[in-house]
Amino acid sequence: MEAELNTDLEQLGQELGLSGLQSEWRAIYDDESLPLVEKVKRASELQQKVLAHSAKARHTLNGSELSEALSLASDPASYRPKSPISATSIERFSEFYLTQNDNVRTRDVYVSKVQKLSKWLTTNGRELNFDAVAEFLDQTSQNRQTRTGYIAAWQRFHEWACRYDTYYRGIYADAKNPFDNHTHPRVGENAGGNWADYTQKEVEQLHAAALAKGDTDLADLIAFGAYTGCRIEELGRIRRETTILDESGLPIAFKVDKAKTPAGIREVPIHSALLPLYQKRLASPQGDEGFLFPGNSDTKHELRLSALGQRFSKLKRAEQFGDRHVFHSFRGTAATMLLRAGVSPIVIPATIGHLVGHITFDVYGKGPSLEQKREAIEKLQFNFQDMPNRKNTQESD
Repeated sequence: MEAELNTDLEQLGQELGLSGLQSEWRAIYDDESLPLVEKVKRASELQQKVLAHSAKARHTLNGSELSEALSLASDPASYRPKSPISATSIERFSEFYLTQNDNVRTRDVYVSKVQKLSKWLTTNGRELNFDAVAEFLDQTSQNRQTRTGYIAAWQRFHEWACRYDTYYRGIYADAKNPFDNHTHPRVGENAGGNWADYTQKEVEQLHAAALAKGDTDLADLIAFGAYTGCRIEELGRIRRETTILDESGLPIAFKVDKAKTPAGIREVPIHSALLPLYQKRLASPQGDEGFLFPGNSDTKHELRLSALGQRFSKLKRAEQFGDRHVFHSFRGTAATMLLRAGVSPIVIPATIGHLVGHITFDVYGKGPSLEQKREAIEKLQFNFQDMPNRKNTQESD
């Protein structure tokens, strides 16, 4: 029996990479000077070591994970829950996301939110459950928009991990989703909501304020946003290459060739009041690619107009606009003005780059023509300083 035990220990030691296992056991077993209690204690410690290395072999633990397993084996009371969201699973989720949506910025935001939760769970020794998620949200923000942004990222990860991450799926596939049914403020300053639109007068106020500061780049950007309903990143990528010319070489529209969503890829007519400004900027292009606005093309998410965007934020705060009024609000302004001017609800989304919301138009339809969109966008009217209206000039001629 003893010979068989020695053989088994030697074989086990080889399998687990513990070459001295049999010798360690013999040292304890054969030492007649050790009290029985001490022998039992040392034998137990050796057993814990074997279990930890067995876990390493079975679950391919790395060095730090093996050290943790050895520590837990010797002191089970030291156990603290760790996040079930591993760095490897987050990396795989990140790679998967880009096969579904090529918006790198959105992907990075989602990944960052998942990483923050995972780190918080491990730091605080919390299990991933409803109560832990609620506590994290309460500690992070009371703003409804911020909280729902976190939930959206976590839900997307949860959906992926329950399908493709073996470890995570084993815990949560049949369990209650820890990200479901959380409540957020609906009234008061934390209720948030969508961005608030600017009125026509407020758009003109912002444009005048930029001119008063001598910031013509910002004033022109505001005019472009108002007359197109484009996102700031879309305006930042307008260049010679994306400009559409008529037979006489006159700019008539520009292509949005990269957008937040597929619906954003579109052709946008140039408003007659915007044309002189467009031509002026086209004649003085920025950089080798001929951009209309100066910016930085080397930013992480290709947000060329980050500096201009920051200047706009300072300007609108100086003009007493709050957090719900942003540059993106010009899109809502354009949509509202077009709707009130009687433009078809089919033409408006195609003009500003949104889905219509009906499969007939979003999937099968070719969408409104450029001329239809031109007729619509000409209904946007602003009284900007130093902005000659080409249509009026022609009529006066």
